[in-house]
Amino acid sequence: MALAALLPAVLTACAGAATDKATPAAKDITVAVPAISPPFNASNQANINLRITSNIFDPLIFRDPKTNKLSPGLATKWTKVSPTVTDITIRSGVKFQDGTPMTAQDVAFTLSAERLWGPDALEPTTLANTFSDVKVKGEDTVEITTSRPDPTVLDRLASPIGFVVPKAYLLKVGEEKFGVHPIGTGPYKVQSIKPGQSADLTANKDYWGPEPTYEKVTFDQVADVTARVSGLATGQYSIATSIPPDQRDRVKGNGQRIVSTQVDNMVGLAFTTNQPGEATSDPLVRQAMELAIDRKSIADSLWNGQVSVHDGFNLPVYKDFYDSTVPVTGQDLAKAKSLLSKAGYDGRQIVLQYITGYYTNLDQALQAMLPMWRQAGLNVKLDPVANYTLLDYDKLQVYPTSSNILLSDPVSPICLDWVCPSANYVKSGRFRPSAQMASAADTLSTGTSRSERKKAFDTITKLWTTEVPSISLWQPVEINGLADGVDFTPDPRYWMRFAPVPEN
Repeated sequence: MALAALLPAVLTACAGAATDKATPAAKDITVAVPAISPPFNASNQANINLRITSNIFDPLIFRDPKTNKLSPGLATKWTKVSPTVTDITIRSGVKFQDGTPMTAQDVAFTLSAERLWGPDALEPTTLANTFSDVKVKGEDTVEITTSRPDPTVLDRLASPIGFVVPKAYLLKVGEEKFGVHPIGTGPYKVQSIKPGQSADLTANKDYWGPEPTYEKVTFDQVADVTARVSGLATGQYSIATSIPPDQRDRVKGNGQRIVSTQVDNMVGLAFTTNQPGEATSDPLVRQAMELAIDRKSIADSLWNGQVSVHDGFNLPVYKDFYDSTVPVTGQDLAKAKSLLSKAGYDGRQIVLQYITGYYTNLDQALQAMLPMWRQAGLNVKLDPVANYTLLDYDKLQVYPTSSNILLSDPVSPICLDWVCPSANYVKSGRFRPSAQMASAADTLSTGTSRSERKKAFDTITKLWTTEVPSISLWQPVEINGLADGVDFTPDPRYWMRFAPVPEN
């Protein structure tokens, strides 16, 4: 059967974002986004939140997403004192949006065990999993100690955990209230956030950096793609985000422009590998599930050839770590059937649970995969649910996931999410890497030699196709429609910052 016949004509949307460097005539801008969903705390790495939080908060270090070059943010200087100790100098004269001065104590709290990495952390995150001590060292210096050499420590400070928060205010109001009434040092401050409806931001007149581009930025929740496109055409919205590829021509036909970028994210299918008696606990079955599907044809059809397909996280974004000579696993039904026979697969049902409409094009992709799995002899059942609360993580066998590439280094997400002892999938027990993969991940996360780390990365890439913790599907493309007069450059990190980045 032709692939096109397997793809239902259903529009789906996923949350994504970008970065702005506009010089518009308008003073205000309204952006249509799929969701407005708290908490909007500084460390939240969700794509739908980064659009907004990248305007409210400033990072300690700015990173250019194209070149990966680091430049001063709220930290003006950084010094490697030893393999495990880094000192950062804090910018003076910066105020939070409530008028209180930002201090070294606020920075130390932002990165502290109390907030990010301790046993009772307020906002626990694997992005801080190497930190072992953070303390004030002089009036304008903060000392960061890691439990082992960490080649990515500066990159981490340029990620959302480097968004500095006011210690006194956060502890006073608590995490829940802070998530709806956040305060940072960024170019825009919150006027109001109405979950499920809108987020209104106004220019921070006391901003320490370049003047914000707009006086007011409004993010409106518009879950329906058609409504986002129509609102853009009528002038209701200045930017409509997360436009599916098959709607590009409609946007252009309405007289608007399209800008897009491949985002730092990988959508895939994750396996729970620790359930005795379930078929997906056998790596041969997982290999067969990957070999049974034609990932490239599905991705090309759904994304009009705009996305690339890779194995694991062997991705160009990692620059010299990436190996373009490694062939990508293709469809091989004969080998899939052979592996299932070797595994003694008896036709046991494999349930794939997913949230309908959550990831752009995924619903259609799953419908295309289903007959391919059946042709290989796999008994896969699709189990769509309406939202996260209906997912049963204790019983999930296969489920869609996305991994944000939060650093310019393959530590994210290989070590942070998947393979290292503190990684989400390992801690939850859903994936147990082999000793060889775990050892390579340890070298990747702690090694000081670039060649040694590259060798470890190559080992993990090779093992991913045999252990198969996940099937990588595609790096999504974030497509945005622009009204006339709006100059907008997408950011692959999902940031949507409407202010120039400070030059020093």
